Amino acid sequence: MLDYAPSTNSPMLTFLDARCRKEDLTIDHSRILFRRVRLRERISGMLHYAESNNVCRGNIIQQYFGENPEARCGNCDYCRQRNKLLLNDIEFNELKKKVKTTLLKPMTFDTLLQKAGLMDNAKVVMGLQFMLDNNIIITNPQNEIEWNDN
Repeated sequence: MLDYAPSTNSPMLTFLDARCRKEDLTIDHSRILFRRVRLRERISGMLHYAESNNVCRGNIIQQYFGENPEARCGNCDYCRQRNKLLLNDIEFNELKKKVKTTLLKPMTFDTLLQKAGLMDNAKVVMGLQFMLDNNIIITNPQNEIEWNDN
């Protein structure tokens, strides 16, 4: 049997299955809440990836999927920039640790070198410049260096 509906300019919606009565419809509020929380986590992860400029992006992706990265990927924008330094990972991490423990309060570049016991050589200067470029350390309006906790 055919059901004929004459053509109109109005939009038409055809249900292929019988509609459910509203009395028979149940909404799982806990499932909606779970999906909302999960969506916020995913958005937060995407923002972290997009806004991070001082962490290996490959490591961010691995952490997002629950893995524990062992080393930098060497291929992302952060790693390529980091590879230009004369410092290997161990030297850079030691320099970063010294700078962080020394910068309890803002200080000038020369004071930082002196208090941290760092020599003014090309490796240290390149490492500090890399930290400035990637907002690991920042300069305040008084032109002093401070650790960026953000």
